Amino acid sequence: YLASLEREAQVQALLAGTRERLRRIYAGTDDESARRAAKEREFAALRSAYAGLRASWRGPPDFDAWFNGTLNNAALGAAAAY
Repeated sequence: YLASLEREAQVQALLAGTRERLRRIYAGTDDESARRAAKEREFAALRSAYAGLRASWRGPPDFDAWFNGTLNNAALGAAAAY
């Protein structure tokens, strides 16, 4: 149980960092195509960071389905709400 809580906290930290970096991207002065490319890089980096984190865990793949799904702002917002 405690390992599950720790994994959840680690994932929430990854998501919070991604939300913050996306916030800065959207607040920037880049044009739409540059913002879109930066956003895609952030989501790719999030998946990569999760894969590294996941490799260090023993136990069930609690978040694999979520990370294998569509990552977008709505998904990040929903994850932050729960």
